[in-house]
Amino acid sequence: MKKITFILPTKNRAINLKKFISYHKKIFKNLKYTFLIVDGSNNKNYKQVKKICDANKFNLLKQKKSGFMNACFESIYKVKTEYCTFLYDDDLLSPEIYKVFKNTLNKRFSMGFGIVKDLYLNENYSHNQFNKIKIQNYQNDQVLLAYYGYNNLKVPFMPVSPICFIFKSIFLKK
Repeated sequence: MKKITFILPTKNRAINLKKFISYHKKIFKNLKYTFLIVDGSNNKNYKQVKKICDANKFNLLKQKKSGFMNACFESIYKVKTEYCTFLYDDDLLSPEIYKVFKNTLNKRFSMGFGIVKDLYLNENYSHNQFNKIKIQNYQNDQVLLAYYGYNNLKVPFMPVSPICFIFKSIFLKK
């Protein structure tokens, strides 16, 4: 299986980052992956993030220019794997996300969508908080039309976040 880089912008959230990594290590156990942490924190928090990255052997990039999109633009050129995607430091992915990733890595377009729910309020968040993934097959033109307002897919809303996909790294670099 091909290796994926998860680009993770963060800022002044070292405590959440530790929980995030611990949780996602469990659900990514069947993937070859690495994290590229892009940190826009102040110096005190940056030191905490660096300790976390060093302990987990993850790459760390100190963000040069502030702002979320700048973190994205600065990070993409540091990706060394064929595939990558973005995650946010307050995201929790379903353990079933592996099915979506596996489809993409096997050259079958796949995307997911999620819900906005503050799972971090519950310190004991677990895999049981997620529904089973349902794989649906759609024609390419159906998906494209859904983004232009003709949504006959029975999907509540079309994903707009890049975390819904895995990209070929070269695509994002271009």
